[in-house]
Amino acid sequence: MANAKLVTDFASDLAAVEAVILLGGLARGYCDDSSDLDISVIVSDADLVRWRRDFAKLAMEIESGSGIETDIEVHSFDGFYSQKWGEVERFTFHGCRLALDRNGRVGRAIQEKLEVPRELWTRRTVECCIYLSWYACPEPPHPSIAEIWVDREDLAQAHWCLNYACELFVQLAFSLNQEFLPPAKWRLSYLRRLKWLPDGMMELLQTMMTMSSIDEENLHSRLRAAGELWPRMMERVRSVESMDLAAMQRYYVDKIVYGPGVED
Repeated sequence: MANAKLVTDFASDLAAVEAVILLGGLARGYCDDSSDLDISVIVSDADLVRWRRDFAKLAMEIESGSGIETDIEVHSFDGFYSQKWGEVERFTFHGCRLALDRNGRVGRAIQEKLEVPRELWTRRTVECCIYLSWYACPEPPHPSIAEIWVDREDLAQAHWCLNYACELFVQLAFSLNQEFLPPAKWRLSYLRRLKWLPDGMMELLQTMMTMSSIDEENLHSRLRAAGELWPRMMERVRSVESMDLAAMQRYYVDKIVYGPGVED
């Protein structure tokens, strides 16, 4: 935090600086010896070459003095505002902290850029559920794709389908909480922090993730864990989206396969 204050103090003395945005672990309240310093600086004039040079010099001084990898990005307000944000950017700025925002417009811009249509969450939820019903949690008497690969005598591919099902369960949990998906390096850590998770999800997910050997016995152990987790997730889906699997299948065909995309 001392280094972040150094950047903020330096920026506060520059009239051209509109905002200092703290990102990553620094903003979210945790840092350790492996954490770096991620900061975005927003300036109001067009002399980006000068400001990027000055803040790059400051970043090198911090790194030299502290050994902490320091990344200070400098953007004009117009450039920052016009950026198209994807999932990574939305996750990053959803957890940011404004150390400086002179007139408040950077904070307002961030909130505006974080807004997404409600249907985006419905679409993600439906996609995860449909794919889970194919890969690991089919409606009887249909086999899962994982089991089909057993019949094809490719156990490695069967287990790979279960690996994908693990990811789908994680994505579904984030969608049901209407939370942006973290990068892979943070995903399970943030999964544990979600406001809602079904009972036993982390334990069942751990069983699903366990590959003691690439054989049928281990595969069926993983499938049983998926089968236990599936109805707990579906109960929440019905509560949040008012859809059962049949309704989601219709939505998937009408809105996703044949319908227009959702502008995110």
